[in-house]
Amino acid sequence: MLSRNQFILDCLNAVQDGQEAIKEIVAEAVSDPLKVVTVLGEKKHAGIYPLYQF
Repeated sequence: MLSRNQFILDCLNAVQDGQEAIKEIVAEAVSDPLKVVTVLGEKKHAGIYPLYQF
């Protein structure tokens, strides 16, 4: 199951391994669009919605 918090942690941990490692995590997360909508909610308007900010 996709978890917003786990996704963020996985990406932060992958930074040291480089862009390819992050790309793999993102590809896995978005492989099922229904999971993404379930976790993040369906947006009513197009836009940029940050998941995490330093």
